[in-house]
Amino acid sequence: MKSKKDISFLIPTNRSHEKYLDKTILTINRMDSLGFDYEILVSSTNSGIDSKNIKYFKDTDNEGSIRPINFLASQANGDYLCVLVDDYLPSK
Repeated sequence: MKSKKDISFLIPTNRSHEKYLDKTILTINRMDSLGFDYEILVSSTNSGIDSKNIKYFKDTDNEGSIRPINFLASQANGDYLCVLVDDYLPSK
């Protein structure tokens, strides 16, 4: 059985991990200190390594963002869903 999370972050991407995605994930991981139980689900044309709260799904089609968002939502365990784009980083 899947464990329930407070928030599921859904990130469809086909960009380079080093340039955008890694920074987005680091920004999300700052929430650790807030006490939220969250997961990060990534649909990517690039490969990734699953970790404590990150799950990668391989996107072989690369045909837009709606299909991957719907797929990630079907895999999510959060009470709330937050769809992010990986080339936006909030400022302080």
